[in-house]
This record gives sequence, structure tokens and C-alpha cells, in this order.
Amino acid sequence: MDLDHPKITVLMPAYNAGKYIGEAIASVLRQSFADFELLIINDGSTDDTVKVVTAFRDKRIVLINKENRGIATALNTGLGLARAPYIARFDADDVCFHDRLKIQYDFITRYPEYSIIGSAADYMDVDGHFIFTHHPVAHLNEEIQLLKYSVCPFIHSSVFYKKEIVINNGGYNEHAYTFEDHFLWVNILKSEKACNLSQSLIKVRLNPESVTIDEKMATAEVQGY
Repeated sequence: MDLDHPKITVLMPAYNAGKYIGEAIASVLRQSFADFELLIINDGSTDDTVKVVTAFRDKRIVLINKENRGIATALNTGLGLARAPYIARFDADDVCFHDRLKIQYDFITRYPEYSIIGSAADYMDVDGHFIFTHHPVAHLNEEIQLLKYSVCPFIHSSVFYKKEIVINNGGYNEHAYTFEDHFLWVNILKSEKACNLSQSLIKVRLNPESVTIDEKMATAEVQGY
């Protein structure tokens, strides 16, 4: 692979994620699809997040340290620095299944009319124990397009998308705390196709300390948990 021109950027914002980020990173490095960079945006962590990240000796890891400005700003920073045409979003306390990147990359390159690819997810507790499988409220593009604006169609850390499309739509709204992704999808879906794969490609940790816990709990509540 060409380290300067990876096929995928795995974009991971991190804030005080030292307890879980090692497992998250390891799950990315073990991917069956190896042509990626793992771009970690450290959003002013005050714990041992940086120490855990720098303990990994893999040239595909890129660590950017910045002052704490929130997840949306961290994501926009990452979009500006990403070297790949495709972005795989991922949270620092979640876990990727072995074929996550391969499955989503193969789909979006085989069906280039799609701009956003999400998936189902297995939810787990803070200790990594399985709780339930969440299937998105819609899978086909036609189903997603019919959703009310109040319903977020994707599990954010499962999403794989074309970087150019997101940048052209202004990136993440830095004033939309915990709903920065939802606002973005509403704008993009006016003109782009999307779908959710029925297979679980990630494990989502229901972690009360997570910067995205509001989003994760809201997703779980849709299913009645």
C-alpha cells in the first residue's frame, strides 16, 4: 500500500478514551482490508489516551493532538487531514469486526451510486459483554428517504462514506452537540443515495463516559432498550 494515498481513512475522534481506545485500535489494525490510515484526533484528552495510542507501532496510525473543542470540530479537523477518498467513522470505545472495512469498501466501489453505507451493530456493556443487536430503522435507500427528519438513519460509528460528498455539504455542524451527524445526513440525503447493510459490522459500547453516549442511547431507545 501507498501510505501517502490510502484507500480508506478510519476517522476516530478521542477524548479521555484511554480505558478502551487500545481495544478499538487493535480491532482496526486486525482488519482483513489493510490499505487504510487510522487517523486519531485527540480532542484535548487529560488521561492516558495519547500514551495508549503511541504504544502502537504501526505506520498506518496518524495521531493529531488538538485542544478540546468537541467531537464535531475534531471530525472536521480529521476530514481536512484525511488522505483517502473514503471515510470509515469509528468511535474510540467501540470495536470493529474483522471484515468491516472490506465489506463496506467492496460495496461502495461496486455500487458507486451510493455515498453513505451504514450497518447493523452489536451493542455491548462497558465490559464488552453482548447486550443486543440493533438493526437500523431502514435499509434500502428508498426506505431511508421516507424517514422523518427526526429519525437518524445511521449508527454513526458504523458509517462509511465518500469524503468529498461530506466536505461539499459543509462537514459536521459544530453547534449541534451530539446530533452533528444527524444534521449532516439530512443535508446529504436530499441528493445522495445511502443504505444500511443488515450485517453487524461493529460492536458499540454503551459507555456512560463516552462523548457520544447521548447518540448511542438514543439509538438504543429506538429499539425499546
